[in-house]
Amino acid sequence: MPNIERQFLGWDAPLTEKVCDFLLPASLRGLVDLGDTLVIVPTRQAGRRLREALACRCGEHAALLSVRAVPPSVLISPEQDPDPEAPGTLVKMVWAEALLNAGPEVCEGFVVPPTPCDPAWAMQTGALLQALRRDLCDGGYTIAGVIESLGDELPEPDRWAAMARLEGLYLARLTDAGARDPLSARIERAGSPHVPDGVHRIVVAAVPDPSLLALRALRTLSERIPVVVLVHAPPSEAARFDEWGRPVPDTAAPRFIDIPDEDSTLLVAASPTDQARLAARHVPPDAAKGGAVAALGVPDREVAPPLLRALEAAGIPAFDPAERPVREHPIARLLAAYADLVTDGSCASAAALLRHAHVAAALQAAGVCDPTAALAEFDEFRQTRLPQRLADIALGLPVKSAAEQRDKLANLRAAVSVMIRWAQEFRDAPAAAPATRAFLREIYDGRVIAAGDNERDDAFRAAASVVDAVLHEFDGLPELPGIDRRDALRVMLDRLAEESVSPRRPAAAIDLEGWLELPWNDAPLMIVTGMNDGMVPDGRLSDVFLPDSLRVALGLRHDAMRLARDAYLMATLVESRRTSGGRVLFILGKTSEAGDPLKPSRLLFRCSDQRLVARAARLFSPVAETRAACASSVTFRLDPSALDARAAARLDARTLSVTAFREYLNCPFRYYLSRVLQMNAVDDRKDSPDAMDFGTLVHAALEDMIRDGLWACGDEARLAAFLRERAESW
Repeated sequence: MPNIERQFLGWDAPLTEKVCDFLLPASLRGLVDLGDTLVIVPTRQAGRRLREALACRCGEHAALLSVRAVPPSVLISPEQDPDPEAPGTLVKMVWAEALLNAGPEVCEGFVVPPTPCDPAWAMQTGALLQALRRDLCDGGYTIAGVIESLGDELPEPDRWAAMARLEGLYLARLTDAGARDPLSARIERAGSPHVPDGVHRIVVAAVPDPSLLALRALRTLSERIPVVVLVHAPPSEAARFDEWGRPVPDTAAPRFIDIPDEDSTLLVAASPTDQARLAARHVPPDAAKGGAVAALGVPDREVAPPLLRALEAAGIPAFDPAERPVREHPIARLLAAYADLVTDGSCASAAALLRHAHVAAALQAAGVCDPTAALAEFDEFRQTRLPQRLADIALGLPVKSAAEQRDKLANLRAAVSVMIRWAQEFRDAPAAAPATRAFLREIYDGRVIAAGDNERDDAFRAAASVVDAVLHEFDGLPELPGIDRRDALRVMLDRLAEESVSPRRPAAAIDLEGWLELPWNDAPLMIVTGMNDGMVPDGRLSDVFLPDSLRVALGLRHDAMRLARDAYLMATLVESRRTSGGRVLFILGKTSEAGDPLKPSRLLFRCSDQRLVARAARLFSPVAETRAACASSVTFRLDPSALDARAAARLDARTLSVTAFREYLNCPFRYYLSRVLQMNAVDDRKDSPDAMDFGTLVHAALEDMIRDGLWACGDEARLAAFLRERAESW
């Protein structure tokens, strides 16, 4: 019989303080060991906050031996599963192989396969179907399980039947490969969850929206381990929560949120940058100097970058704990350029590699060439020769003898030869992973990782570890018909795009936290930016496969549940500071970074009818965007060395063309850069003659007409032949 108990903590104090009161004994003396209690918290950041608070509460009079504070996903994690799961790379490749070999009759009702089937299409479609299965897995469903559960009530049965056929084909091929589907394994683990040895109590600490799969695991565990559900609310609110502490959708009786002193705590700004400036002005200067003085919430991620800049300008150290996507790291960009080079050999991929700082450093360290000179030669070559592929560049760079090596294209010739070798080594390698390892080893062979605290090296080490793990996923993979090494390389990049790494946190900094982490911050001043609809509450749940009505029927997270959850969280932020002398500032924006209009959060209208009209008028009133005038300053360091003779002569010129004079009137500084120093923009994607090239061609032909005495020629055929010959020669 399930042993589940709810306890209401009240909200007259912040959540972290209330949970500490519940977990810790009344007398804090000697050793405090919470090792027999597994505490379930909403996120990892919430767990870190709780552990810090418990350690601080023990203080000088007690020592905290251990505490386990983990998110619900740990209950169904694969770490304790004896049967290994299929790695993500194999899942992607099997999906692609299954779709490539599925006939039109299998896909009928879902999608019409292209003719011929393209591996890129198969990978994209497989990723789409696996994402749907991942959403369904949160509720303990497979695609076939949805059909079985809803039966005749399922909308679009033909499409779901087609997707179920494809799911069956994928699962069968994965089994043939001797692998186990990770989502099916997760559903199985929810029926027999594992907890660490020595755990005699599970505390669900104010988790407002656990997945159905996590709840299934908790219910199974409650048959043998007592489960206590903590709710950050007074007992008078009991009717608004289910047995797991989840807010019940409150469409019948909406929760009112009383925002005190709203004229000074409910603020409107124009853009994300304005929100950041407004928030930074309210942060105390000593916010990061020990103790929780202020908390910053960024439900809208667009506000985070300008907020970090605004806090830095105010001298307040800040930290964004959100995980960084690996795809944004230079290693991932290097691999993307490498993949383009070895798969299509385009000039664009060669340019991306040459411009990559790590490639430039490797070429210089190996003594291959001067990378700066190679880039200059490449730009000039591409502007004048218009090559389309790396092979075209090689054709235009005939091999020189040792005595002729000191020509103006020597650096480019050396760099191109190395890139051609990389492409050939990829083709000759037994598989994609060994070739990629060899390439990375050559690029990073001379890189030294500094010991100690170094943010850049820490980020490099973390990203390199992810790349290494993804490469190891390819070891021992079976051969799949229709999937060649180039497709495997694309799968590798897709896998990297799914991964992220945690940044290193500085010693003293104020965190920018997400919406779910904010209740766990006990700072007396809380500033929440991005209070706009679509951010709070998050309205991005429904999709083409799982509309909100279908989510409701399946019991998955849906809009009404998310709205009730966020209304509850907002109420806890306000109420937990109402009697303690703290306050909450809510800041909303009028437009996004791209200038798109934003609506105020629906939660801001959970007020009495007497206040509603005035609040709506205030929130929807126009707000002018503030554009701070930049102070006069030099944004980059100029080279004060003397001009060479030719630049000095151009500077002392006594005549100006009309075009040059216009450029000077528009901006003397840009005129100096372009006309005197002759610094001009270069289009590294140029693949055909542009307007200037055509104009140069026409002028050259006209000059030749004058020089050769054909200016007054009346023979149309002779003149046409002359112009054709001049154009081809040029």
